[in-house]
Amino acid sequence: MSIMVLAQATLPRSTTDAAQSKQPKMNHLILLRSFKMKRTDIMWLHFDCFSGISGDMTLGALCDLGLPLEYLQQELQKLQVDGYTLSLEQKSVQGFDAVKCHVDLSASSSDAEHHNHSHAHGHSHSHDHDHNHSHSHDHGHSHDHGHSHEHGHSHDHSHDDGHRSYRVIRELIEGSELTERAKRYAQAIFARLAEAEGAVHGMPPQDVHFHEVGAVDSIVDIVGTAIGLDYLGIEKVTSSPLPLSRGFVMCAHGRIPLPAPATLEVLRGVPVYSSGLQKEMVTPTGAAIIAALAESFVDVPAFALERVGYGAGTRVLQDRPNLLRLLLGEDHAQSKNEGTLLQVELNLDDLSPEITAFAVEQLFEAGAKDVWLTPIHMKKGRAAQLLGLLCERKQLGHIEAILFAQTSTLGFRYFPVERRILERDIRKVDTDFGEVSMKIGFQGDTIHTVAPEFEDCRTLAKEHDVPIKQVYAQALHAWNTQQK
Repeated sequence: MSIMVLAQATLPRSTTDAAQSKQPKMNHLILLRSFKMKRTDIMWLHFDCFSGISGDMTLGALCDLGLPLEYLQQELQKLQVDGYTLSLEQKSVQGFDAVKCHVDLSASSSDAEHHNHSHAHGHSHSHDHDHNHSHSHDHGHSHDHGHSHEHGHSHDHSHDDGHRSYRVIRELIEGSELTERAKRYAQAIFARLAEAEGAVHGMPPQDVHFHEVGAVDSIVDIVGTAIGLDYLGIEKVTSSPLPLSRGFVMCAHGRIPLPAPATLEVLRGVPVYSSGLQKEMVTPTGAAIIAALAESFVDVPAFALERVGYGAGTRVLQDRPNLLRLLLGEDHAQSKNEGTLLQVELNLDDLSPEITAFAVEQLFEAGAKDVWLTPIHMKKGRAAQLLGLLCERKQLGHIEAILFAQTSTLGFRYFPVERRILERDIRKVDTDFGEVSMKIGFQGDTIHTVAPEFEDCRTLAKEHDVPIKQVYAQALHAWNTQQK
């Protein structure tokens, strides 16, 4: 992957100093790790979208909050996606100090910019809010949104770069070495996009082929956002209502109205209002970030505010600064160690084991915290299975769609359940067979549980043709030795 380390080199000295003045002098990752072991409050991120939202604006705001460019680049390399360079620019937008994120494609070079997007993308991704659009297939769009992407973009992206199916993107993320939380965030965002594109084009989500969102810059935007949320330890996301705009753009199908069809489909259930502008304010990628992650919608959250980050767009708006504002704080009312989930249950007495297993797999991919099957007996002595799962309330709609599509049930029941959990962390240990991740469960300064990651042990056992219990034993021995 062609990645430029430009955190220092591309910024003027005054910019670098300004960025450093907002951030701790210590290494960010070390600081987060040590802080994480003691924090018990929920880290809460609020999206203040007074000028809309796009993927690159989100990345810029996350970097302004403290996500280091070097760490972001390092994690993105785990996707093994080539053809771009990533850089940050500190800029002043109507008096606000903000960060502009550029994703420059080697194949296309800069025409673009976010909020300009003109869709200015020009790529230099920079969308300009006009971005991305969309995505998919056939929108003709190329999101195309005729945009010609016009957002400047030209989004092109080569365009054949862009023809990645949702299935391929999902496997790309799942097969990477990203953290589990980063994978979960990225998969949730792409799932929302795939569902929307499938609805627009009349096809199953797994068959959707993305054009622009499947292109490199949008993968970087979405996965980069997931990496940033994971780095900052975000457990709760809220958003302000989103401002939509009117107007028309050209696409392969001719002139189409804004908001784009994919954007509207993504935003089902999300509070929106008219911005009064004739420029695209919310891109499909930005819409998916909010729709997939926001638990609720408020103008200002009731939390303990810690930091504020600004992500800049490219286009100049006449009536407001073209910025995305992120508010980072703590939810003192709820501890990480407790919370409310929904428990969903249904009885199945006429579904084959193969289909049931596939449904369970789909539920996990949809973000269910846990899924289980329990043998039961129903009326007339019928052997059956109780399918149960735990999920967040915001995931219920997606879970419902899977249950009705993938099983034979005519209905299900759900109810809230309270839970208490240990804090969790991942540490690495070296064994004779290779590196193994250790899952740590702790409370305050006390570690209660330590367990090797099964997938790591299974992979190493296969590679070295040894019993998996031998890899487990070495990993635990390495951990115990490391603690002395």
